[in-house]
Amino acid sequence: ALLYLLVALLHFLLEFRLLVEEFLLDLKEFFLLDPANYDEFIVMQCPVSAIMSEIIIIKSDDVASAEADLEARQKKAIETDAWYPEDQELAAASIVGTNGDYAYFIIGTNASDAEKSINDYISSLS
Repeated sequence: ALLYLLVALLHFLLEFRLLVEEFLLDLKEFFLLDPANYDEFIVMQCPVSAIMSEIIIIKSDDVASAEADLEARQKKAIETDAWYPEDQELAAASIVGTNGDYAYFIIGTNASDAEKSINDYISSLS
């Protein structure tokens, strides 16, 4: 029983490692982000076939570089990732901004409301 448990644990760890590697590859290839460049970050995105919706928040000592990375993501979203007319409108209206040590990117309906909520939360951290 112990051997079975160890084999199952090893299998889980290998699968988890592959999942992490795939996620990091997605960050670099799809989102154009290198997690090694940031102190902290979060990426939230609706699944494929849903309306385009994405929020990325990065905490970095070099917020100007993080903002530039998010501007590159925004450009890719507009030029490549938004296929449907509604998504194209959302991408065109997407927001890149900064607040203190944070940079953020928002695509979605009511992006300006989301930006206000993000900025209110970041401001509450100080």
